[in-house]
Amino acid sequence: GRACSECPYAPPNYTLVEHQENRGAGVSRNDGVAAGKGGVIFFGEADDVFYEHHIPMCWDQLRQHPNVGFAKMRMDAGREYLEMSFVFGDAPVQELHPHWQVAIEDTSPMNLCVRREAHNFIRGFPDGELFHMDMEDGAYMMALYEAYGGVKWLGPPSTLYVRREGNGLDRRMVQFTNAPGSVPLG
Repeated sequence: GRACSECPYAPPNYTLVEHQENRGAGVSRNDGVAAGKGGVIFFGEADDVFYEHHIPMCWDQLRQHPNVGFAKMRMDAGREYLEMSFVFGDAPVQELHPHWQVAIEDTSPMNLCVRREAHNFIRGFPDGELFHMDMEDGAYMMALYEAYGGVKWLGPPSTLYVRREGNGLDRRMVQFTNAPGSVPLG
């Protein structure tokens, strides 16, 4: 709610959806979509930044490809995008391993724009205890890829995933800076 109230200019029409308890990101996203009215959906969270070309590029991709259900954009993440120094804990922060950069781009909803009918067809993000704190993004994207064709923009990144202490990027940074399988999942 703070971002909406601190906007330096009149915000567009919006509906603030609040939960009394944390039921997971998937439930929050689904409730936000249900409260919205638009035909195209964007997902943004506290650790996400949309560059000014993100929304126009998404619209362009959907207009150029009217038969796809969604468009994915590139995203920035890694050492340049910390809200703190380049030393995190006792270790210098490294760039994301190329495999994980692509994997994060392909599963994150932050760099996604999806047509409402595609979101509704797959019944939104999964919920339930299994998805309360993790994995709902990957399950959602797998359902979209399975049910609909999509397009991925390979130009410059249009979103930024900021590493904040304790967020998903931060919790998995040791894994994301190494080759797949070289660090136990945690």
